Amino acid sequence: VLAVLRFEQVKPILINYAFEIIETNYFLSESAILGLLNFKCNDIEIQIERAINQCYEKNLFSEFIPALVCKLKNKGSALEKLYELGTTYASSDCNAGILLGFSLSGTAGKAYFKKALFNPNWELDDATGATYFACLGMHNLNITFKELYHEVRNLEEGKDYALSVLLTLLERRIKGDDIGFKETLRDLYRELFRWKNESESDNLIDISKQRDNREKASRLERLIEMKIDEEVLLMNTTNQYL
Repeated sequence: VLAVLRFEQVKPILINYAFEIIETNYFLSESAILGLLNFKCNDIEIQIERAINQCYEKNLFSEFIPALVCKLKNKGSALEKLYELGTTYASSDCNAGILLGFSLSGTAGKAYFKKALFNPNWELDDATGATYFACLGMHNLNITFKELYHEVRNLEEGKDYALSVLLTLLERRIKGDDIGFKETLRDLYRELFRWKNESESDNLIDISKQRDNREKASRLERLIEMKIDEEVLLMNTTNQYL
């Protein structure tokens, strides 16, 4: 909270927990690093770069250190190395900070973020903690589900896995991870589940060739319908008492 309010006196404490006591408490380290993202970090850029370098070619590391890549003036080389780290070395338990760093690095980071989303080595088709930061990254980069859906439809290779990732992220969104997405549930329903015409659907369910993906897409369609019905019911009930 103090970091979000940019209370400068807390910054030395955040630096201490981010870089010096990283093995003592995972959650303190995470909070300290996420807190530092709210401050200018020109004065600790060398420290950030050194800490990121220590993550390379490791399976496990302080998970959110890579998020600070967005604070580097020259981040191009680091972004490339972090993508390689997440693809070849890092455990999927350590990918959240890399994804967050990509999403906070503007246009340069967006390309790596999208590549990571649909790369099976990142294992974002499972409901791990990293999927929350994938959703947050979509918000940071203004990536919509509509945009991802059309990209997945046009894939020639790896479509089944990419669909699985899209469905996992969509499930988090429908169940409540609304972190500022501009698309409403009604928008999502219209874009992902609408029919081509009265006799042809050609929607998210139809392009899901794998049985698991198809069943999950059908379940999410029913879930989003229920959520929309709930919204309408609550709106009507509220209006009765206004």
